[in-house]
Amino acid sequence: MGDANPLLHHCMENILLNGSVNLNIDKDPRKCRAIFRELSGVLNKKLILDSVKSIVLPTNNFTSEEEDIILCIIFMKNVEVCTLCGGRRGSDGKAKQGGLQNLPRNFGSLTQITHLDLSFNIFTNMPECLFVLENLNTLNLDFNHIKTIPPEIHKLSNLEELYFRRNNLSSINVKISCLQCLKILNISSNQLNELPNVFHLMKSLRSLDFSNNRIGQLPENLFCSDSLDTIRAGHNYVETLPPGLCDSNVEIVDVRFNCIVELDDSVKSDNRVLLKGNLPKSNRNHDSSLDDIEVNDYDVPIYVMESDISSFSTSSEGCYELPSGVRITIPKHFTCSCNEIYCNVFTYEDCNFSLQETDQLLSVVLHLMPNGLHFEKPIKISIPYTFSGFDDQKREIVIRVVSSDSKNYSEDLRSDIINHHEEPPSTMHGEVTALIAHFSKFAVVSRLVQNTIVVDKNSQKTLFSSVDPFTKLRFPEGCVTSDVNVTLQILSVNPMDVDNITASSNSYASNILSVDVKPSTEFKQPITVHLALPYLLMGKQFNKRELRLMKCKNDSEEWKDITENVDLVFSTVDVSFQVQSFSKFWLVWSNVCGVLRKVYRRIITYDVQFLAMQVKLFFTVHNEPVYRISTVNNMGITVHFFFKKCINKVLKRGRNSRTKWDRVILRCLN
Repeated sequence: MGDANPLLHHCMENILLNGSVNLNIDKDPRKCRAIFRELSGVLNKKLILDSVKSIVLPTNNFTSEEEDIILCIIFMKNVEVCTLCGGRRGSDGKAKQGGLQNLPRNFGSLTQITHLDLSFNIFTNMPECLFVLENLNTLNLDFNHIKTIPPEIHKLSNLEELYFRRNNLSSINVKISCLQCLKILNISSNQLNELPNVFHLMKSLRSLDFSNNRIGQLPENLFCSDSLDTIRAGHNYVETLPPGLCDSNVEIVDVRFNCIVELDDSVKSDNRVLLKGNLPKSNRNHDSSLDDIEVNDYDVPIYVMESDISSFSTSSEGCYELPSGVRITIPKHFTCSCNEIYCNVFTYEDCNFSLQETDQLLSVVLHLMPNGLHFEKPIKISIPYTFSGFDDQKREIVIRVVSSDSKNYSEDLRSDIINHHEEPPSTMHGEVTALIAHFSKFAVVSRLVQNTIVVDKNSQKTLFSSVDPFTKLRFPEGCVTSDVNVTLQILSVNPMDVDNITASSNSYASNILSVDVKPSTEFKQPITVHLALPYLLMGKQFNKRELRLMKCKNDSEEWKDITENVDLVFSTVDVSFQVQSFSKFWLVWSNVCGVLRKVYRRIITYDVQFLAMQVKLFFTVHNEPVYRISTVNNMGITVHFFFKKCINKVLKRGRNSRTKWDRVILRCLN
């Protein structure tokens, strides 16, 4: 606690200036909480407990012996924003659960709380004390173990945002319909088999997300809602859409990767409906990327190969399984101008593979030869992968193909994912399958979620972000002379990262919008961009002159302030402006501008997946975790010391540490 006094002094300053206490700092979470306990004693002596309006405290490694810390918060009667969440990342880059599993009954005496974040903890039920927080506006219970939303939820009558992502929800009580102020409900990634038919009764509900569940039927009156503009139902088992879609006010209906195979032509042509990846339920767990290909053509004998460097005759159908786990399937009735197919499997350091700065490489690289060879009936490849979700970004996993020639062309294939194991909230492994019509280099990549639209000259189009529902692009009729593909990505910004770098709790920054247009073009008419406000400014009064619009080229990190060059139109949730060309856009508070590049580098994905390519084996010696490099035989213990230190450095420094990593490996080998 020798370094606590400067921190106490800093905390006291923040309380006096803006009433905030943020102890989610770069120290052991237990030490952070110990400092908070000491701070509470000082505040009590000075009789200024009522000055605290905002509390941020990590709950990683929280134990029952620390329950008095929650009691300290209860004496701060005027707290409006309270964050008690886990999610800290360990040395392996994985977000860790906090240890908070209950709240004391008198926590409900904090009647001024409007925003409560209890994410990344181990709650199995909603604490009863929550239901008396009548002023609660936002409740975040993401990444817990909660099994049901109980009937008492109706007591939170002022609730506007409710988040239950990645829990164990199996039921939702119909009394959720009493939340007439609720605007956003996210119950994605749970175990729901059905939904109550009540969402049309919620007069303020705008965004409803129940993707990645087990739902077989949508609520009958879902499209009768006058307020809903975004419905996300992807990755379920839905077979039909309820009536009323064509006449509804909804702006986007995401039903990708369900079992919908029969639809009216009017629905199929409706730009609001996203239908990618739908297959009959009988084929759902098979090859959802086969489309018009006969599935039976890929029901062929399996051959286990002795080497990752192999060759196959094009006249012999079969599934060839390599030692690395890669499988290459030559279908029945396959014809090719070449008599033999060659393959090789590389690791990242041995093969030049195209990655963006936010990408993660999740697998080995498969090289199929002869290079550039095309054929009519596709070959199927399956590549094992391991994914560690160590950042705050929303991602999707695909197989990427990179040309073997000097052009370095790359494309992400339509891919099927089979998860063999999932360990919430951040780790999974399985295999990804795709059909390929030509030979090149292939690997599994985790990328930021993409939303794509084709813009033509004859119609108006709107491109919505599936990550940030308030961010969208509006294209007027006649803005292009020929069809172009527009792809939108959102790079999520953690407010705590911004606060830590600026050393201020009044440092607001929105998510970063990145737009790519292919082929590159200058639009004939202005495109309207709606960029969501920083989360903490939504619905609030603030000095609009303090908010700056920054722009950066897609291949650069140099941000320029363009606020004075565009007309900004503010709403309660977004800022809209017009442009005729695209790049990256970012809304930040004025005090963030001076450290913008540093903030940007912090949120760019650390290259932890590079470790997965270098570290070929994780095993245990005398119950001690040890890492071994594949090129070193029987030397696990020798390498252990350098390996562990290097992992910590790479995790902290990120992508630019690769050269240092190589030097440490050479040092080990010598």
